Amino acid sequence: TLEPTAALQAGIVYDDFNNALFDGSIDPSKWQQSGRDSNVVMVQQNGELVVGVTPAPAMLNGGLTTVPIILQSPTFIEMRVKASADRVGARFGTVIQFLVRELAWQGHCGILDSGSSPSVYCNINSKGLDECQRNVPAVYDKWYTVRILIDPDEFTVTYFVDGQRLGACIPSQADRLKQASFRREVFFWTDPDSGGTM
Repeated sequence: TLEPTAALQAGIVYDDFNNALFDGSIDPSKWQQSGRDSNVVMVQQNGELVVGVTPAPAMLNGGLTTVPIILQSPTFIEMRVKASADRVGARFGTVIQFLVRELAWQGHCGILDSGSSPSVYCNINSKGLDECQRNVPAVYDKWYTVRILIDPDEFTVTYFVDGQRLGACIPSQADRLKQASFRREVFFWTDPDSGGTM
């Protein structure tokens, strides 16, 4: 196994959020926090990463991010995620994503709760426009394993849910993305007056 710093430099990040040294916090050798608001708890507890959001008048978002990497071979990110039934308000989502800030591009997959029920939600957002969106109905308090695989040769983005291929596409910015530097994130967002636990 690689030491944490060497693993990060090689582009490898694995966290089962089960290291007792970081209960109530996050392992800083693996993650940088962004967008932390006082209404948000984003910490490991009992072997899980807990995203807890107390509703606020404004939209909230933030996450945990890794150091940037250039994709030189097929690369994936994956997580197990569930939504708790304690949610309130309009929308609350937690996803894993590949992010290129300079191109305003995200490829993400996770849980979106739009008020009546959750769904497993995978999407590419390019400069504010959705491309290649896929949704699968979900239920509260059930784990789902989501994965995004990027093949940098053609720049094909493929989504998987619980090991089953959900769909694939080539983004509109594929040529520019081949040269880009990517961050990997666990990201959340809420609408105003929305929150809960994921």
